[in-house]
Amino acid sequence: MDYSIKLKAAMAKIKDILKEYDVAAFVLLHDQSNFSEYINYLNPSYSCLEIVANGSFRFKANSSELGKEKSHEMQAATYNMVTHFSDVLGMNALNYFELKTVLQKKLGGEDGDSTHTTNTQQNN
Repeated sequence: MDYSIKLKAAMAKIKDILKEYDVAAFVLLHDQSNFSEYINYLNPSYSCLEIVANGSFRFKANSSELGKEKSHEMQAATYNMVTHFSDVLGMNALNYFELKTVLQKKLGGEDGDSTHTTNTQQNN
């Protein structure tokens, strides 16, 4: 099995919480068997973004369907969401890259095969 059943179950619960509270999130989980699972959840009701099958972003803010005011509100909320994600994830990514370099030198860590999956992948 090329995924963690525990992480799949935990991520399903997290996804339900994101939907219940109508919030966006980037969540990365890791377990002791060296698997990780992530979700890039960018489609709460106030967002104009969705992630398509190839991992790219699709912007969907049709003012003819939503009305001009609602479309403008969603566009502003989406921009704000992406700004927060890019600022915080970028800053944390840089910190983790630095930490990885330090630990690699200190602990002699080696990169193995990637064992992460998205919340939509299920590798058997």
